[in-house]
Amino acid sequence: MRVKPSSALMMLLKNTQFLIPDIRGLRTREDHPTKTYLKNRAARSVSNARTHNHTGAVADSTEVDIDFVIYTDEFSTSLKRGDNNVFNDAEILAHEIQNAFTNLHEGIETALVTFLQAGRQVTTATTVKRAPFSDINDTYEVALADEDEFWHIIKSIY
Repeated sequence: MRVKPSSALMMLLKNTQFLIPDIRGLRTREDHPTKTYLKNRAARSVSNARTHNHTGAVADSTEVDIDFVIYTDEFSTSLKRGDNNVFNDAEILAHEIQNAFTNLHEGIETALVTFLQAGRQVTTATTVKRAPFSDINDTYEVALADEDEFWHIIKSIY
């Protein structure tokens, strides 16, 4: 019963209330379309002068569709399974429930990672400190001659 932690799931669950405070109140039924609004970030240049008029970029919001997905894991047990067994009925049922939760976490984690990978954006910079970006390999390539500075170069990429 070794379980790998669901790092993407735990991180997203921890930040859900911050991103969409009333997420639980939005869902009325799983088959009803739901929308929410997220605030956009407005990048502005900082100045050192005070002004009397209100000028500058305004941060807006964006309407986002929310899709709810149902995940299930079916298991079964029998009333006679605990007879003449090392484990009693309660322990067997608890194990099946724990196994179902583990399977659900793994399935949701896989779906989240797939979603995050599909939505990621790769920078189109052609060179980052002696590491050209290869469109063929979809990666930055550090030359062998720069191996002594590999960690410095990789830091600038990240």
